[in-house]
Amino acid sequence: ISTVNGLNGQDANSYEGLVISLENDIDISGNMWVAIGTQENPFRGTFDGQGFSINGIYMYDAWEGRNFGLFGVLDNAVIKSVVLGEGQIVGYEDCGGIAFLADNDTHIDGCIIGAKISFYNYGGGVVGTNRDSRISNCGVIPITVGVDGNYNGGIAGQNISVNADAIIENCYAVSLFGASYSSYYPGGIVGKNLTENEGHKAIVRNCYAAPLSLYGVFCGGIAGYNSKNSLIENSYTNYSSDYEICGENHGDVVNCSIFDENLQLTDNVEVWGKTTSELIEALNAWVDDFPEGVYLSWADVEDETNYGLPMFVNNIVDINEIIYNDFIIYPNPAHEYIKIESEKKSEIKVYSVNGQIVLKRNINEGVSTIDISNLNSGMYFIDVDGNISKFVVR
Repeated sequence: ISTVNGLNGQDANSYEGLVISLENDIDISGNMWVAIGTQENPFRGTFDGQGFSINGIYMYDAWEGRNFGLFGVLDNAVIKSVVLGEGQIVGYEDCGGIAFLADNDTHIDGCIIGAKISFYNYGGGVVGTNRDSRISNCGVIPITVGVDGNYNGGIAGQNISVNADAIIENCYAVSLFGASYSSYYPGGIVGKNLTENEGHKAIVRNCYAAPLSLYGVFCGGIAGYNSKNSLIENSYTNYSSDYEICGENHGDVVNCSIFDENLQLTDNVEVWGKTTSELIEALNAWVDDFPEGVYLSWADVEDETNYGLPMFVNNIVDINEIIYNDFIIYPNPAHEYIKIESEKKSEIKVYSVNGQIVLKRNINEGVSTIDISNLNSGMYFIDVDGNISKFVVR
């Protein structure tokens, strides 16, 4: 912190062109955390969490706290694969789990926020403000609370395009988003989706939000406010009679729908030519149109940490092995292979979520190892003698 912010007599170092990587989980509890990077001395390097957890963050000032987050100002930086675990960030405004400001072509990718984050104005689970930058493959699963304030969102308080596109894509926010009826423009993904200049856009795409409660004026399941020339597409929110996709819309809302408790869309959507009424299928259809690894695939897995709603395949830690009277299938999730312990000869078929057979094998009695290295990450169905179960490839 001192070397980036220029504290304790040290010269400020932006870490531009440098990569910092975590090698294990870390605990930063014990003291009030100071955000890394300021307006005068932003962080410009790459921080790779490599999927390890940062636990114990503590920042608390509900009345005066501003610019709270693991990082402060990010300028043309890369933050990826960070898991912000147990901890608490309680501020007044301009607060986010990863940063309070992502600016100037910053890319935040593959981050999961599990800390408790509370804010008043311009707060978000990932960032307070995303300006001319991109947030992708990120998930927010805390109890995120905005009280009486304005422009708060599950992913970002504000998504602002000034000199470049500002993009939030392939993200989810599942949170207890409790704002009072005196608050304005709370959104499940973003409070304010704002395009300031023609030629660029503020964009939210292939995201879903499931705010467990959402109160205030101009509530939006995806965005509280969507400005002229801004775009929300291929995005979905859970049903409520009190709000829909946008609280106030002056831009474009394309191919969006509300989903119910069974993850069924109330309106069919068409994604890259595929028509579907299922949330998981719609999300993965969008992902599958891009080269492998650009966007994380989705899985419908019963997981209490995410209230049973879709998660990224890469974030699934464990699913119980599949057990029937005559056979056992493991591991699940799987990577390069699955093993089947069978008491008899059987035929197995593996189906994609679209119902296409992607693998077919005959197995013998005993333990059989099935190579699945050619399967992309995602959810599949395995049929062994008519017994069909879900399994995940990651």
